[in-house]
Amino acid sequence: SKYSEKFIKGEIKLFLYKKIKFKKYPNWFKASDTDFSSSKHKHWSRISTFKHGDIKYIWEISRFKWLPVLVKSYTETKDTKYLNYMNLILINWNQNNPPNAGPNWKCAQEVSIRLLNFIISLKLLNETNNLSEDAKRFIFVHCQRIAATLKYAKSQKNNHSISEAAALYLGGIILEKLDPYKDDGTKYLNIGKKSLEEDAVNLIMKDGTFSQYSTNYQRYVIDIFSIIEIWNISDKRNKFSDSYYESVKSSILWLFYFTDSISGRAPNIGANDGTLFYDFGFNDYLDY
Repeated sequence: SKYSEKFIKGEIKLFLYKKIKFKKYPNWFKASDTDFSSSKHKHWSRISTFKHGDIKYIWEISRFKWLPVLVKSYTETKDTKYLNYMNLILINWNQNNPPNAGPNWKCAQEVSIRLLNFIISLKLLNETNNLSEDAKRFIFVHCQRIAATLKYAKSQKNNHSISEAAALYLGGIILEKLDPYKDDGTKYLNIGKKSLEEDAVNLIMKDGTFSQYSTNYQRYVIDIFSIIEIWNISDKRNKFSDSYYESVKSSILWLFYFTDSISGRAPNIGANDGTLFYDFGFNDYLDY
């Protein structure tokens, strides 16, 4: 795709509009809206979220939204340049972002978005059972970081705990099959499943309204639930509870009735920060 071609040559659009250029690899610590660069050596707990502007301008590139795009380009063309660059950039990210150091470990939801994009990419490549030691450890340390603050995420009663639980669940499923992480994998997938079932019932009202009263975040959590269901079907795993499915289905119907079938637009209800989980480089986030 054009997106992948530009990316491997050092150009990307962040938030679907902000074009930035880089040399071989992006600067994982520089804010895209200013010249500020965050420390990559400090523990994440010592890094401010808003002291130097909104930290999301640092986080966006490390959400790995570009990774499934590169994978898709490779699977469609079989051109190994996409696969080679993907491997190189992942190695570079790992070298520059050791566990719990720097801004890209500060927020567990950011960690979960990165892990979900990594896992989706593995699934597209059919490589979930054939991982390098570095890939196994990547999944493990991400699950470890997410689990450490999941209680805080659940206390917020918003989309954070849903994406974090999803990452734990899928990360756990992969780790459960791999030495030496099998026991950890079982632990994380059970934590993730329990949390997903609780949030689906507690954060979605009977009429399908999500707790944040936002069409934008409603779509976000539906996307996350969809990833889980696609995985469960393909992996022939035990299904979730009936109450979980009732809640998820009601949330889908809620958004369906609010969406115009011709334009794809929906009312701008509640918070709208342009969140779009599935971004293959060309989507309009207003098209639901």
